[in-house]
Amino acid sequence: MNIDEKFKIKMVSLGSLGYSFSQSVNILDVSDSDLEGFKSEWSNPNSEVAKCYLKGIDQRDYAIDLKLYQKAVGGDLKALEAFERRTHQRKSRS
Repeated sequence: MNIDEKFKIKMVSLGSLGYSFSQSVNILDVSDSDLEGFKSEWSNPNSEVAKCYLKGIDQRDYAIDLKLYQKAVGGDLKALEAFERRTHQRKSRS
């Protein structure tokens, strides 16, 4: 399986959108011959595939939290509640 920069960018996007393994396989058009290798990469937290996917999740969370924070600072109480809830959830996962 060839993991080039274009593939890494797609993996980051898939992570940011929260797509599942099977959705990712279809979107990336992983061939049958590469499927086992891709599954192994997906499952290995030290692989480039998994790292790129996690990077996408982290970037998504950052973008959402930043937007909520900006709205909360501007006085949006619903945004403040959502930001506090997300902050609490993040701390309890750590």
